[in-house]
Amino acid sequence: MAVEYQAAASLIVSLSNFYMGYSIAWPSYALPVLESNTTGPVHIGRALTRHEGNLLGSMNMASAIIAVLIGGYISEAIGRKRSEILSALCYVTAEALIVTASSPAQLLVSRLIMGLGAGLHMVVVYVFINEFCEPSIIGNMSSLTIFAYTIGEVTSYLCGWMLSYEVINYVILIYSVVLVILLCFLKESPVYLIRKMKDKEAWDSLKFYRNRTTEDVTEEFAYMKRNREIHNNSTQDLSIPEKKSQSRETNVFRILRTSKAARTALITITAHILLTIFMGTIPVQVYAGEFFTKAAPNLSSNLCSIILGLVMCAGSAVASVITDLVDRRILMGTSCAICTICLFLLGTLLQLSWAPDWVVAAIILVYCSVNQVGAANIPFVQIAESFVPEMKSFASTIAMTALCIGNFSVLTLFRPVAEVLGLSGTFFVIGIVGAITTVTSCLIMKETRRVSFEHVHDMYERGFLHRGNKPTI
Repeated sequence: MAVEYQAAASLIVSLSNFYMGYSIAWPSYALPVLESNTTGPVHIGRALTRHEGNLLGSMNMASAIIAVLIGGYISEAIGRKRSEILSALCYVTAEALIVTASSPAQLLVSRLIMGLGAGLHMVVVYVFINEFCEPSIIGNMSSLTIFAYTIGEVTSYLCGWMLSYEVINYVILIYSVVLVILLCFLKESPVYLIRKMKDKEAWDSLKFYRNRTTEDVTEEFAYMKRNREIHNNSTQDLSIPEKKSQSRETNVFRILRTSKAARTALITITAHILLTIFMGTIPVQVYAGEFFTKAAPNLSSNLCSIILGLVMCAGSAVASVITDLVDRRILMGTSCAICTICLFLLGTLLQLSWAPDWVVAAIILVYCSVNQVGAANIPFVQIAESFVPEMKSFASTIAMTALCIGNFSVLTLFRPVAEVLGLSGTFFVIGIVGAITTVTSCLIMKETRRVSFEHVHDMYERGFLHRGNKPTI
């Protein structure tokens, strides 16, 4: 039963990912209502302008940047469990503001608060799961968060089709309240409590998550305490004057200044994250209803949105399996190349109308699913494979910050660019970005699958251009 307890706890934590997926898809069916002069909610007073609609779709990404930057400090100060509860309380506040909104400004504030909660959750969730789960199931439980996100998207599109705007908002408000209640039943991470010298609470937490008797967790608890002592001793040693230089050597900024490999890896991975974001799948998800209405007017936009959510869900499932079976460069390059072909096909289809609407919808689905399998996944996988332990947390923060900045930028720009260039022109522009990403994947991305860290470090040390692989492990 120990694994079942940890799986249940992981599921509860992953419910925040479900909410994030739900909220990212919310504008796709909410904006047509809010921007309509005839169907807009009466209590808001007036329809949203196009500019306000753009901000509503992207505001949560802007505020998430702030939360990502300070989330680590909050997590260390108040703990993993309280951080997750604080994140969920942001969701409750945001949904309460949406339900009671009397002006467009209140809606924008709600999305801003929602982004703060989502950013904090992104920082905490994997650390929390890693600290209360046994090593044998950490990978599967971490994958559960991605699956919950895509299920949230599908559910959101489905609700947008079947329920009214007002009912949807009340449903997700109730959901967020239930999420807060469920999180209260969890215990703080035993690893965090051990580090904070709260041995009694850590003991109770470990027994809770393992669902075992005192004798069964004694050995694991002793192991955690030994790790704490080792960490404390190393910290004390580094505080001795003659060893202060060693402490400075482990500082991430010192590593960045002295290590060409670290700088090259950080720039390469961050650049690929930004490029894959500007390949445009996020706007398709956020503005799915409006997008399919324009791209395939003879098809049901709601049905297409639901199928899109299912395709994204399937893409995430395939990615979790195929990532460790295919080389990183091959998967990334192939994914980007197929996406680029799809984007140029979509541009010509919309410009010349040489195929029926269902072909347009089918190509969009192929484009999104292939992107999910490779391009949207590989740069984040490489973070764990390209940096020394002292750099991983910093690199993850930079990656998440780049993700939020990129998402905010592309969501803000997508609709204005589409109005100026049309959807066909927009697809051509995104296709050029896809082509650039394909080329950079071949020229500068390093192969890190089953390659020892020493060899990965050596490849980055030799510069940006890829010069062949070292022996694998």
